[in-house]
Amino acid sequence: MIRPHVVAVPSAAQRLRGEDRVEDLSLRAKDAAAMSAVASGLPVPAFTKDDLDRPVPSGGVYWGVAHKPTMVVGVTARRSVAVDVEFIRERKDYQIAGALTAAEHAILGGNSLEAYFLAWVAKEAVLKQKGVGLQHLSRTAIIDAWSDGALVAYDTQVCEVGYAFFNQHVAAITAPSREVVWTFVAEEDDLEVMSPAQRVQALHGDAGSAS
Repeated sequence: MIRPHVVAVPSAAQRLRGEDRVEDLSLRAKDAAAMSAVASGLPVPAFTKDDLDRPVPSGGVYWGVAHKPTMVVGVTARRSVAVDVEFIRERKDYQIAGALTAAEHAILGGNSLEAYFLAWVAKEAVLKQKGVGLQHLSRTAIIDAWSDGALVAYDTQVCEVGYAFFNQHVAAITAPSREVVWTFVAEEDDLEVMSPAQRVQALHGDAGSAS
């Protein structure tokens, strides 16, 4: 099973701005990925990236992170994996129309706002896994969907994506929902943000170490 961790960002951290916010969210997301590794019995990866800012696996462990000012997601697995998360909020009609076709809107249930965010997180997760940016968004399409997942086409490739909802957020992962166990850490349960190595010690004692 793949065990992504979704962690709420405490109110005090949400008030950070600029580079302080970016650094804090990045560390919190890696912290969530470290939790995922510990829960999965995997070594915590080194959290290095290549020259194109793409996660580099280490020790056979792949990792992915995503963050918004109010929520972070982290995951590790023995295979390539990516995640995305969005805060569900009002969108303009032109934004919705620009993000999904009429066919995708119907496939995703017809609720414009929910369809928009389901399409967005699913497509962005797939683009992350493929190692490309949002400039390739037009090359993706939702071709089927159900209550907790969807099929996303990227050119001629098809990827199954799983969904989960948490406190007005939706997260997506490039894995079937039947193979995913989500863990949500609410703000009131959130510890002070730790480095990945500190998180391993806190959750796993001396049995784990960063690699």
